[in-house]
Amino acid sequence: MSSTQTLRSRVVDLWRSFSLKEDCDPVPDQPSTRRKFEASTSPETHDSFIHRYLNGESNGCTAPEIQHGKSCYDLPSHPVAYMAPRVVAAHTGPNQGLTAIVPKDSQEAFAPNDSVDFIDDSPRKKEPTEVAGIPSWQCPTDFACGLATTLYECNPNTKENTGEPIADAFGLCVRENSAILALADGVNWGEKSCLAAQCAVHGCVDYLNKALFAGAHNVTSTLDVFVCLLRSFEAAHNLILEKDALLTTLCACVVCPLEDGRFAVCVCNVGDSFAYVFSEKHGVREITLGSHDIHSMRDMRDALGALGPVDGKNPELNNLTVSLTLADEGDMVFLTSDGISDNFDPVVGKFALAKKVGSGAEDRNKEKSSSHRGTSASVKRSASHRIASANEKNQLPIVEAHQRHALTLLRMEDLLRKGVGGDEQVPVKTSREVCERMVEFATRLTMAKRRILEDPELYKDEQCTNRERRQRVCQKLALVPGKLDHASLCAVRLGRHHKTPSAKTTPTKRSIADARKAFFESPVTSDTRTTEKNNNSSSSSTTTSSSRLSKTNSNGTAELRSKSATPTTTNPTTATSSSRPSTAESKRSAPLCSFESMI
Repeated sequence: MSSTQTLRSRVVDLWRSFSLKEDCDPVPDQPSTRRKFEASTSPETHDSFIHRYLNGESNGCTAPEIQHGKSCYDLPSHPVAYMAPRVVAAHTGPNQGLTAIVPKDSQEAFAPNDSVDFIDDSPRKKEPTEVAGIPSWQCPTDFACGLATTLYECNPNTKENTGEPIADAFGLCVRENSAILALADGVNWGEKSCLAAQCAVHGCVDYLNKALFAGAHNVTSTLDVFVCLLRSFEAAHNLILEKDALLTTLCACVVCPLEDGRFAVCVCNVGDSFAYVFSEKHGVREITLGSHDIHSMRDMRDALGALGPVDGKNPELNNLTVSLTLADEGDMVFLTSDGISDNFDPVVGKFALAKKVGSGAEDRNKEKSSSHRGTSASVKRSASHRIASANEKNQLPIVEAHQRHALTLLRMEDLLRKGVGGDEQVPVKTSREVCERMVEFATRLTMAKRRILEDPELYKDEQCTNRERRQRVCQKLALVPGKLDHASLCAVRLGRHHKTPSAKTTPTKRSIADARKAFFESPVTSDTRTTEKNNNSSSSSTTTSSSRLSKTNSNGTAELRSKSATPTTTNPTTATSSSRPSTAESKRSAPLCSFESMI
């Protein structure tokens, strides 16, 4: 077969994957990239994980139990072995990450004055300044690193991605036999959301480093660790208020050694940022499954909870959950934003359909709610009809809520064991590989959506907003897989590490253009261009809400009921309880406003 024919077949195959026509002619199978792309986005073969799961097949191994609760006293307490204080790896991002935040109490005592004549003329020794308890944050390694990118479309005129800057932040620091990880996802877009995520990670990690490793080591059990985790969330919330930022989710994890050689993975999360552990023996399991109901269809536009001024100066802690599981040396623990985790959902990936439950009245209410968000009921019915028609053609399985969750984990496991194309058959061995594979998967899965939204015809009217552009092509978008979002994750490989930290390159970030080139097996040129943003330049007003936290507002502001609030700061180590609103004041359960009530 000539190279011209091969290239033509690849172009045809790629166009078919993006095509929205239902009557396109079939193309003969090619043994090259078509099989690779379809394996990564549409697992329809009879030996795929989805068919094995729906047929009741399993690996026969019983995974370690995951325990969760609303208070640290809801979980069993395990004795913790000595945690060595020496740092062997640290990483934060995107861009400056948590180092972009300077709390008020850490500013210099005085500014240098050139008029002051010092007796000692010798140059002063430059000592590294600690930020959140760590001297240098750009020291990723193969066993500990993070990665963040955007899945949103690029404006063909301005060459800027929608939703800039990336409103996610992560930070991790690994010591010889323990680790601290934190990841935050700012609610909505904009500088203030980005600032909130950075504040949350900074405040959380700073508190944990001081509480667990500064001074006397008083941590003797996992109960002590969970007390520190809950108080670190209060420190994160207070820093958000101090910097006048908006809302953000937060997921934090402390990995500590046990006397028997295993590791206790202690997690606290609020919102829809989740934690997972991958084991070659047990596969992928979600540690934070207690923070959301896996037996009901979750609305992915709902953040579930958030730190920041949700109601006055109070956070919304309805789904704040503490979780515990045990892991072995060599297991991978990773935290993800919903931009990563949601793209592994079988319904989002368009290889399964969600089972519809509810009466006709509920469906009419959903259509009414959809019209308020800007999508007409007729358009939604049309899109649903075309999806149903496509299902009759492809015979997609219909899954319930708990099956969606199980298939999400199985798809993650399939990726980490076999790679993006499914042909590698080599499980990941490093945290760097975990980050790179997951980001590449999400980038490839959402490629068709970006191609639709990057059509130059949509940008001829410069007055048209991003929301209006999406409304024009909403029917097409409903037929292609993926969810556009900011995508971030950080991972660590459990073990005993004795490496001295040193600055290293970050994991390979696959740009959208690189993913397209990779599809044609062309050389990949990594996009190392980063955009520095001033987090303090935005002057948007603080908004609050006692309703659902929406994460899909195109103008970058929180869609929350206005209720003015003046942020105030408190000492995280001497936190006081805030009054909790009564249930009579709200139709739904009132947000928890006190961290001390959980300690």
